[in-house]
Amino acid sequence: MTVTSQIKNIVPNSVKKLYHDLRYSLQPKYVLTESLYVGTKKNYRSAIPARIYFNKATPLCHLMKRYGSDKGLYSGFSRHNYTTVYNALFSPMKDRAKRVFELGIGTTNTNITSHMGATGIPGASLRAWAEYFFNAEIFSADIDKDILFQTNRITTFYCDQTDITSIKQLWSQPVLLMPFDIIIDDALHEFEANSLFLEASLDKLKPGGFYIIEDVLTSALPRWKHHVAEMMRSKPEFNAVIIQLPNRYNNWDNNLVIFEKLS
Repeated sequence: MTVTSQIKNIVPNSVKKLYHDLRYSLQPKYVLTESLYVGTKKNYRSAIPARIYFNKATPLCHLMKRYGSDKGLYSGFSRHNYTTVYNALFSPMKDRAKRVFELGIGTTNTNITSHMGATGIPGASLRAWAEYFFNAEIFSADIDKDILFQTNRITTFYCDQTDITSIKQLWSQPVLLMPFDIIIDDALHEFEANSLFLEASLDKLKPGGFYIIEDVLTSALPRWKHHVAEMMRSKPEFNAVIIQLPNRYNNWDNNLVIFEKLS
């Protein structure tokens, strides 16, 4: 054991946390998204904000927390702070968005990959989206048939995103034939599953719409950058940006891939 490792072992956890929080507090308070574009179309004014304040709570952060979703930034432990991006991205369209789809309801079945654990709340983000996008119909799908549900504005379906036949069956549902303002993939957090659903679903967006993949592993970012750059060569109607959000509690999967369909 080296002297350095010996020192690390005797430093109290409270001191380690103080040091970690201090380093975090000295970081910039915002992310400049305009420098993170993988595919950028010249002379096009993107609707993605150029500056995201990733450590400042927003109304959407509080809304997600109230419903029990892990997407939001709030005081205390917060594994993800996607709502800082989403509030900036979606607030201009919250009253005109009509159709929102999120893959992944959030299973608590620990036998299913990418489960939330036994204390998770299935459908938490769907209920938050229904309140936030107050004029929209909210749709979702999940591989766990036991958590499917329906309310007056939320409709859910079965889908296995690793099976192209299942994905095609999902999109053949009559109520899902029309395009969407927003599509979010928060289901199986694996490159193969995400990319398969992406390629079968990206064209379901309306002009001016957004397709977002959540919980992208930091270790997979180089692969995603290459994949998205390749996609942009054949999709001139899209912009794409990859955002690696700073988070003092999570540096392994607090990342987003965002596609914007040009209007």
